[in-house]
Amino acid sequence: MTLIEQNPGSVSRVEYRIAGDPRTNHTGGFKIDRKNYPGGALIQARAVHLTEFYTLSRPTRRTLGVELPAVTSGAVGSFSNSTGEKDMVSNLTGNGASSDHFAWGRDAWTYDEARSFGDPSKAPLLSKS
Repeated sequence: MTLIEQNPGSVSRVEYRIAGDPRTNHTGGFKIDRKNYPGGALIQARAVHLTEFYTLSRPTRRTLGVELPAVTSGAVGSFSNSTGEKDMVSNLTGNGASSDHFAWGRDAWTYDEARSFGDPSKAPLLSKS
């Protein structure tokens, strides 16, 4: 953070304080460690005149808020050389080829299996995992 002194250095100096900390003479840019002020910080700065003919300026106040970090991520993967039960389905096209999915199970009963429920429309629905 940098504060700008608008008066000549022969007339005044700038002092600041962060969140009620003791006042410090400003000698150049300074850093604020986020972990020391997790909820943000109120910065106060004022000009302190070097002669007896002036009074202190009113402090200027600015609040530095805390922005939550924006974290995004992603993942990419592929499968190869799949092995599994006879009902396993994948989109592998050959030995060692890449795939983006595997599925196990069946989507439908055979005709004879469905008839075993008496009324084929009463057979439970099947779906691949």
